[in-house]
Amino acid sequence: MSVEDDRAASGLAGARRVLAWVCMVVFAASFVGLLVLSATVYWTPENSWIALLDRAWRISGAVGVLLWALPRAAHATRWLSQLFSGRA
Repeated sequence: MSVEDDRAASGLAGARRVLAWVCMVVFAASFVGLLVLSATVYWTPENSWIALLDRAWRISGAVGVLLWALPRAAHATRWLSQLFSGRA
């Protein structure tokens, strides 16, 4: 790998960490918001905040899991390619 590749890889890893942190914050805040609303009289099907919080919770959770899985999948792919190429 060249120096530029190392910089690009570290830049992508940093961006992934920041995005994962944002996803965790949104996930936690929307989950707490749903819990708070569920304990009130505002928990009705007509409340648009419930739909918004639910959508934020689902999307941020899915993106967060994806961001967590990407480097692990890349590592597993490299390990498998080395294993089957005979360079293990």
